[in-house]
This record gives sequence, structure tokens and C-alpha cells, in this order.
Amino acid sequence: MTTTAPLTIPATFRHEELEGQILYRKGTLAVLNGQKTINEIMGSSSLQSLVVSILFGEIFKYLPDDYLAFVSEPGLHIAHNSNVANDIAIFRLAEIEKVNRKYFATPPDIVIEVDVKLEIDLSNYQKEEDYIFHKTQTMLDFGVGTVIWITTEGTRKVLVAQPNQDWRVTTWESDIDFAPNCRFNLMALLERRGLTGLLA
Repeated sequence: MTTTAPLTIPATFRHEELEGQILYRKGTLAVLNGQKTINEIMGSSSLQSLVVSILFGEIFKYLPDDYLAFVSEPGLHIAHNSNVANDIAIFRLAEIEKVNRKYFATPPDIVIEVDVKLEIDLSNYQKEEDYIFHKTQTMLDFGVGTVIWITTEGTRKVLVAQPNQDWRVTTWESDIDFAPNCRFNLMALLERRGLTGLLA
């Protein structure tokens, strides 16, 4: 059973805010219980980093010149009390109003997420899929054209969601369109670089 996060949790542990609910970084409970240090939960895992790096390299090569891909958790200001982070956010250059010290206030054309990075037991969500679906729908309602989620645990799936269309759940072996005339196949990319042997 989930609980509401205590107000005593330091702001350092905050990861996102959706519709006024503060969402805390995965591993927050382990730090509060003395099982981990805060430095151990602040970064991505090596597998998450590998997936983001491989995908960004592919996107950078093939993305049309009128698009730009941002990494390093670009933030989206969706609405009052709704601010989220993405792993990769791809914008049409014409839609970027300003690049400054604030979160983006306009929706990217494509968002790519790798895994869930929040502490489910400190949220109102019963399971990670609830958060994935809620955040995905919130971004689509904001105006994001395509949301792609990649999971690295268990069966390793890819979710592709677009507004007013059925959402597609597939595998790492599938071709995924990410921009006009651009696609990736995550497993093929890993095989091409000889990296499948690194996967735990």
C-alpha cells in the first residue's frame, strides 16, 4: 500500500511534480533508512546510461537539421505544479522559444524515457506502470507528438504513444520511428556495436 510522502523529506530528493504531487527519486527510502547514501541514487544506472547514449548517437546522426535533441534530463514546465524531466527531448527548432535557465515551456515533438526514476512507495501510484501511463498521457495532453518509454528490467519493452491513437507496446528488437524518415532498432544498435554481451 502506498503512502503520502512525509513533509520532512528534503527537497534534494525531489525528482518531478505532477499535478501538485511531489515525486521523489528512486532510492529515497533506502537513503532515509540508512541503506544508501544520497550520492548512490542521484545518477542513472550504467544500463540506463548505455541505452540513452546509444539512442542519442543514432538520433544525432539521422535527425533532420530542423530538429534538435536535448539530453541530461531536459525539464518540461507543463502547467502550474506540473514539472517533469525527460531523458531525451526532441524539438523542432521553429518551436523553441528560448533556451535559458528555465524549463522548456513548449512541448517537444518527441520524448524518449528510459525506466522509472521515482520512488513508487512515496507516491499515489500503485505500480510503475501507473506512473508511466499518467506521465505519458500528461505529456501528450501538453502537446508532445510522440512519447517513447524503454524499460531495461524484466522483459525489456518499448512503449510508443501518440495522441488519438492506440498505444503500442513492443520489444527492443522492433523498429521504432522517432522523426520523419528516422527510426531506430535498439537491439540492432547494440548488436552492431558489439554491446549485447555487456547486458546483465
